Amino acid sequence: MNLTIRGKMLLLGSAVFAIILAILLNFYINQHNGLKYVEKVAGQIVEKGVNEKIKVLTLSMAESLGGLLEGVTDEKQQIAIIAKAIENFRFEDDKSGYFFVYKKTVNVAHPVRKDLIGSDLKEAKDAKGVQYVVELYNQAKNGGGFVFFDFTKGGENSTVAQKNAYAALIPNTEDIWISTGVYVDTLAENVAEDTRGVKETFNSSFIRALIISAVLLILICPFVILFYKKLSASITTISQDLFHFFDFINHKTNEIKVVEVSGNDELAQMAKAINENILATKQGLDQDKQAVKESVETVGIVENGNLTARITANPRNPQLIEL
Repeated sequence: MNLTIRGKMLLLGSAVFAIILAILLNFYINQHNGLKYVEKVAGQIVEKGVNEKIKVLTLSMAESLGGLLEGVTDEKQQIAIIAKAIENFRFEDDKSGYFFVYKKTVNVAHPVRKDLIGSDLKEAKDAKGVQYVVELYNQAKNGGGFVFFDFTKGGENSTVAQKNAYAALIPNTEDIWISTGVYVDTLAENVAEDTRGVKETFNSSFIRALIISAVLLILICPFVILFYKKLSASITTISQDLFHFFDFINHKTNEIKVVEVSGNDELAQMAKAINENILATKQGLDQDKQAVKESVETVGIVENGNLTARITANPRNPQLIEL
């Protein structure tokens, strides 16, 4: 890589900056993945807890209704008692939790979907093809169990959402079963609420790391810039002094210009040493030049018959001294 020292310094600074950005990015990605994992685990825990809750609610309601129906043999009376008992019963903060009752696959009581009462929903399927009424009935006959399906969520703005439902037979009845469930979007809201503190902690940690990195960069940058300027100035001084010296050696100029050096680092000391040697070399060359000039003049005088002429100048070059 044919780069100048300045270029290499800039490349090094850019590499350090890129490394810091990469560390921050990796930190952010790890936090993001960690939060997703926490949300996933929390979701599983919440769903398990909620499923256990609706199971207990369903079994408790079934037993309570069975107690109310004890001694009631007329099925219409039984259904009327059941319908009245579940009509206004709601749970969950958004009042989306309710009970519904079927005789086999025929709906006999539903506080939200009155249009379903009296309908045989044996063929009813959700968008995923789940025959939820048949499966809930089968679970109830087998002692109780869960079925997961999509259904209308009650409220002013009715929407279809996935529902986790549990079904159980009502004692003292003939194939009448009760069920309730919780909508998954409600679970998601619970998970979001439960993990909000963790998310805020993760975000605070990332913001804190970002601020610390920014402060460090702000504090370090002036020193890096100053170091770069000092290094660049020393390199420029050395280069200029050497180029002037080479021009002098090659007779491109009669004078040597040395740049004054400030500082006491290694490069500054090197520049000072080079300046001193350049000036010493110039002085020696000037001495040799004067000695050669005087030698030529002396030879001319001797050629004219004056044998007493002498060379008084002292050259620096040992060969000239010997000569």
